[in-house]
Amino acid sequence: YKERAQARIRLIKVETDEGAQTIVTEVGQGKDFASLAEERSLDETTAGKGGEWNGWITEGKDDLGIGKADAVSKAIFSTQPGNLSPVVKVGNYYYIFKVEEKKPERLRDYQEVQEWVKNDYLNNKMKIAYQNLLEQMLTSSEVKLYPHIITEEGSPSP
Repeated sequence: YKERAQARIRLIKVETDEGAQTIVTEVGQGKDFASLAEERSLDETTAGKGGEWNGWITEGKDDLGIGKADAVSKAIFSTQPGNLSPVVKVGNYYYIFKVEEKKPERLRDYQEVQEWVKNDYLNNKMKIAYQNLLEQMLTSSEVKLYPHIITEEGSPSP
């Protein structure tokens, strides 16, 4: 019942590594990341908002929907808030992430997971009861299996 680390980010998406490196240099010289995102980012979702991603990014998940979750996560979660990540190539594009804020991984307290624990417990009990019932039926009855008449989808063949 752990909650993975999370981050709030801004991003800029460009077509070339050279373009990405130019932006990194300009930010290093004091230019505003949000302004550069509005001017140059190809990301239609975030460019008009200064590159701001709406919501939190979860470590190890493809919350951005761009693929390469491991590389993107590594870049974002190895970067301290207020700093830029290394440039990440995903497909034909290059991404620069500015980490705004981070929340560390944490163990959720019982109040948050009480329903999950209860449901997991009940599901496990039902699974055990079903397995016991199935075993009892198989040992107390004559059951014949005909796998050759079942198709891959699980329905009888014509």
